[in-house]
Amino acid sequence: DKGTLVALIPRPRRFGKTLFLNMLREYYDLHNKDEKIWREKFGRFNIFHNPTPNRASFLVLPLDFSRLSTGTFESFNNSFN
Repeated sequence: DKGTLVALIPRPRRFGKTLFLNMLREYYDLHNKDEKIWREKFGRFNIFHNPTPNRASFLVLPLDFSRLSTGTFESFNNSFN
């Protein structure tokens, strides 16, 4: 068993998916490795005092598909231009 390759987070609209993903990005993003930035963002939380080994160790590429038109395939395809 190779484990999970993709995590799917199906939740209803307005249920905090974006907030959750933004929090994960801030936690794992390599750009937040600086101790001052880390303290500023997470200093008041328990995770600051007990970080995981992978804290601030990945390059994160945020993608935003919210502005893509999904009415038809043609409008969806044209949204990328």
